[in-house]
Amino acid sequence: MHPLDRVNALLALLLTALVWWLWAGQPADPGPPPLTGIDPAAVHEIRFYTGAELGWLLLRTPDGWTLTHPEIAPAANDRVAQLLRLPRTPSLGRFPAPAALAAYGLAAPAYRLVFDEREIAFGGTEPTSGLRYVLADGQVQLIGDGFHHHLLAGANGFRARVD
Repeated sequence: MHPLDRVNALLALLLTALVWWLWAGQPADPGPPPLTGIDPAAVHEIRFYTGAELGWLLLRTPDGWTLTHPEIAPAANDRVAQLLRLPRTPSLGRFPAPAALAAYGLAAPAYRLVFDEREIAFGGTEPTSGLRYVLADGQVQLIGDGFHHHLLAGANGFRARVD
C-alpha cells in the first residue's frame, strides 16, 4: 500500500469519527412546547363552562373521578384521562394575548375549561391551518382541534356507563 493511501485512509477514518461525534452530540429536538405547565396528575378539579354558565364539574376522589355537577355520578375515568391530556398538548404557535381578542373568537369564549384554578378558553379556528385558538397562561396559542369534541359531549359524555 502506498504511504499516501494510508494517510488518506486514516484521514477518512478521522473524518468519519468527527462527523459521528458531532452528530451524536446534538441535542434531540424537543418538539413544540406544551400548551401549559399544568401537571395532569396533580389536577383535582375540572370545571367546564359554556359562556359564563357552569356546565359540569369533575372532582378527583380516592376511587377515581366523580361528576358532581349537574348531578352526582361516577365519571368515566378513561374520558377524563383523555381530557387531562389537553394541558400538555403541543402548542403549535403562541403570542402574547392582545387587548382585542375578538379576531380569535376569544373575546367571549363559548367554552372554557378550568383545571384547578388555571383556565383554558377556546376560540375559533385559524382559517388556513384549521388549528384551534386557545387562551392559556396569558397567551393566544394554536393547538390541534382534537379536543373540541370533548367540549360538545356535555356532562353525559363524562358519566360512567353502568352495565
